[in-house]
Amino acid sequence: MLRQILISLALFLCPLLWGASAAEPAVAPLLLSSCDDPAEWSGGSADTARVKQGRASLRWEHAKADGISLAKVPADWSAYDRLSFWLYSERATNSSFMLILSSENPETEGPDYYSRSIRLNFTGWKRFRCYLPQMSAARQPLGWNRIGGLRFTASGWGNEPHPEAVVCIDEVILTHEGKEMGPRMTDEQLFEALNLEYPGLGEVKTAVAKGDLAAAKRALAQYYRNRQTPKWYFPAGVKADPKPEKPNTARADRVLRHEMESIGLRHQFGPEIDWTFDLTTAPGSNYAPNNEWTWQLNRHADWSALARAYRDTGDERYAREFAAQMMQWVRTCPVPEDAANTARSTWRTIEAGIRAAQVWPDLFYRFLLSPEFTDEALVTMVKSFAEHAMYLLPHPTSGNWLCMEGNGLFHVGVLFPEFKDAAKWRDTAVEWLYAEMENQVYPDGVQIELSSGYHHVSLSNFLGVFRLAQLNDIALPADYLKRIERMYDFDVYAAMPDRRLPGVQ
Repeated sequence: MLRQILISLALFLCPLLWGASAAEPAVAPLLLSSCDDPAEWSGGSADTARVKQGRASLRWEHAKADGISLAKVPADWSAYDRLSFWLYSERATNSSFMLILSSENPETEGPDYYSRSIRLNFTGWKRFRCYLPQMSAARQPLGWNRIGGLRFTASGWGNEPHPEAVVCIDEVILTHEGKEMGPRMTDEQLFEALNLEYPGLGEVKTAVAKGDLAAAKRALAQYYRNRQTPKWYFPAGVKADPKPEKPNTARADRVLRHEMESIGLRHQFGPEIDWTFDLTTAPGSNYAPNNEWTWQLNRHADWSALARAYRDTGDERYAREFAAQMMQWVRTCPVPEDAANTARSTWRTIEAGIRAAQVWPDLFYRFLLSPEFTDEALVTMVKSFAEHAMYLLPHPTSGNWLCMEGNGLFHVGVLFPEFKDAAKWRDTAVEWLYAEMENQVYPDGVQIELSSGYHHVSLSNFLGVFRLAQLNDIALPADYLKRIERMYDFDVYAAMPDRRLPGVQ
């Protein structure tokens, strides 16, 4: 009883700590399972040696059972926005398993559910907090008031039970804590993460020492506007010279009115853009379901259209809209605590890598000197760049995805050397990509997927690291360029007479 009282008291305070309105009615937490009694679960056994709360935890050995499920689950979760649980990992096997919350819709084919992937890349206890509104939805689940089950499974979704994976689960609980907001990095954490001894940050250091973080942010923004290195492919704020007589701003003008485009399909949003929206699965949609709509929306090609229009016209409306959308995206799409490579995710690791290497740097330098790119917007984007690197570093995948992740990590490490971890970001990225040149590329230079398209996905990211390193005089392994040249041999030998590559898959 005392334990439940303490839990209720602590979780009652969570909305206050997260800035929820005092007018919001308090929602008492709901303990789904204390995990003291394994009879509440199908699969698993009691573990009294590894306990986070109460008398026991639920032990799950993946070699003995590929999944476990909670026997009784309330159907209506609509009053809650967090599902939390403690997880103990005996060994960092780097294997993954899924949390599945079923919500079956009889009108659709196949299972309907919400999910989250969990990677065992840690040891000891770790608290997992799942923000329900941003969990991945498969097909058309009926909703949070129609939950039919809770289970963990190490099979399916590209996973297999790892013979050495052993976890313990404790205290599975539902709470209402209010909407998650970004950036997660606070001002204090930003200045702690920066190397304030870095050349040019003297005014920032002085302001931080005085405890004047507002002045420190102003000084940091001015530093970024004035710095001359590292180098990018065009000077900060440069406009088209001469300006085109008839600039093509059609897509940018649509973005101004929140008509966004992904995979060739447009959608008109209202004043607030829902970055988790999927046009292809929306009620009444005539399109075949395609997760790529949400994923590619979050690669921010629409923002690149704003940048091109700003370059060609100098019209500050485009800079103003970029700053507003970027701030809204960072605010409503906080960086996940774990890899979020699922449907309707705004933070798949592939998108994080693409943004950090191929999209956001252009945006940062294009809008850097605009009066509409305020100090607050600039510092917020710098925070998010750092959060991209901090997210990518512990969540590497494999194959061509890892090339995109590594390219993104390298770009943040090069373009933001003021961070204490910048060298680690750069070095780790180079290690990943250099290893992938061996893992992914045959001796004749052909990428292992034997696909013209994916050959160039990996190649373009290997090349992205090389070009930025060369631009900023950063050393790479001695044969890095030679390995890239070998991949271009494939293009030469496989090209048709018109110099196009066949669409090999």
